[in-house]
Amino acid sequence: MKKYYILILISFIIFISACKVQETLQGNKQKYENKDLGIAFEYPQNFKIYQSDKNTISIDSGYEDTEHPLLQISIGIKKFSPNKESLEKIKSMTQPFADWTKSELTYNIQNKGNYDIVIVESSFGYLPYYILSDRGSFVVDHPGPIWKEQLTESLYSDYKMKFDAIIESIKII
Repeated sequence: MKKYYILILISFIIFISACKVQETLQGNKQKYENKDLGIAFEYPQNFKIYQSDKNTISIDSGYEDTEHPLLQISIGIKKFSPNKESLEKIKSMTQPFADWTKSELTYNIQNKGNYDIVIVESSFGYLPYYILSDRGSFVVDHPGPIWKEQLTESLYSDYKMKFDAIIESIKII
């Protein structure tokens, strides 16, 4: 019987520890909301948000590298249409890239409730993501191959995971 109490106690301690880690991860995030643009998301506390014009947001990681001083690790979100564009429109926008690179494009559409996200892939990797909603259509640049060339694999993976979490947290408001 004593073994069961010890096992329960250890399980409880592991559970509490996991909750504290989750709290810490959530506590290091900030919320961004732009009602005019119709978008909201969460991002790491040490990242910076810039809005260069009424339709464009940049999310900058603040990464600095003395060896590559011009390297910025950031993503951009741009509202390119006030309407919900069609998959055919996205295909017509991305086809010139496919023709130029002689690559086949695939389109993965995920429904996220009040919007669809279109992930376009080619043999060169991912192209920007497209968000299609009744509040407008957005293009989302994401961690691309150029970062992978300049960063170590672990650093690239770390930033890609952070930016993927931002993209996953997007809400259309």
